[in-house]
Amino acid sequence: MKKTLRKIHFLVTLVSGVFLINLSLTGMLLVYAQDIQRWLNPQYWTVQIPQSSPDDFDNPEKIASLAVNFQKQNQVLIKRIYLEENPTYSWRFSLDNGEYVSINPYTGEQLLRYEYSETLYSFVMEWHRWLLLKSDDGSYPFRNIISIASLLMCINLIVGVWLWIKPKNRWRNLKPVVKGKLQLILLRYHNLLGVVFVLPLFFIALTGMAFNWSQPIKYLVETATLGNVMSGESPELNVEKNLPLEKINFSQAIRNAKQALPNGQIHRIYLPTKPTDSIRFRIKLPEEPHPYSWVWVNPANQQVLNAFNAVDTNVATRVWNFRYSFHIGRFIHPAMEWLWSFIALLPTLFIISGITLYLMRRKKKQRKYY
Repeated sequence: MKKTLRKIHFLVTLVSGVFLINLSLTGMLLVYAQDIQRWLNPQYWTVQIPQSSPDDFDNPEKIASLAVNFQKQNQVLIKRIYLEENPTYSWRFSLDNGEYVSINPYTGEQLLRYEYSETLYSFVMEWHRWLLLKSDDGSYPFRNIISIASLLMCINLIVGVWLWIKPKNRWRNLKPVVKGKLQLILLRYHNLLGVVFVLPLFFIALTGMAFNWSQPIKYLVETATLGNVMSGESPELNVEKNLPLEKINFSQAIRNAKQALPNGQIHRIYLPTKPTDSIRFRIKLPEEPHPYSWVWVNPANQQVLNAFNAVDTNVATRVWNFRYSFHIGRFIHPAMEWLWSFIALLPTLFIISGITLYLMRRKKKQRKYY
């Protein structure tokens, strides 16, 4: 049984190794991709806070004025507005022609106009999730293969832990060794890191699969928590034509959205793209690690149609909403991202050390045979 499991452990590593190394290295880079982007080109992604109005960048009138003036000057519609919590970061507009604009929230100056895939963060994201391959119809052929590789890693983690549990001297096999034969040193650290970090690695892989296989993973969450994942209902309007932004009292719509969830911070604003759309506000409440709360506002009269407080929900919903923050290590404390960066490298270390141990054993057997 032990030999069979070892063979399974090794074969699964060979099958999924290349994809897991890609996920490992790009995942670590993705955690800091936006910070690296700002460091390399601060003129595009950071702004100076004016002394005259340091706290005036996120008020409703300022947001509305920025959006309306941009559309008038550029003759292009805004689909989404991305706001930042950090007052020294630029905001972003997503346009209906597929372009993005990095904009100074204090002055309205356009810092950079770009395609989504042209930024470092987007490049690494597409590499991490889809291996940069996109077909002509807009689909991603490697999307399921990446998820299958993550599933194989989960299986391999379980097999690896079983191989560690089986021997009677399991605890001795976790004792680090700094001197002696390389094979023993590699084996001890392979075992130690695998056992210590098996749970975070398993759930990082599981939450990664949730971005692609959302329904199966959601079913697992609901089964484990004995509840149903809740989400706010986006109301559909019964109107004949879409109102242009300059004819909407946009600042009042923003004020009403803030009043619906008064302790929240607006992160994204989705403007109507068809007549039946409301203005959607994605809001982060203080208790949330990531913005999962929503407010829907009627663009015609600025009335709040619905509000969803993601904090005041059941366990299943909170667990499900926690998946993104857990996947990238953005919770509890900023230092968690450093720990998650190290954990992201572990699959690469396991694959290299595992293959090395296999080759050493094989070489040792050949010497013994001859």
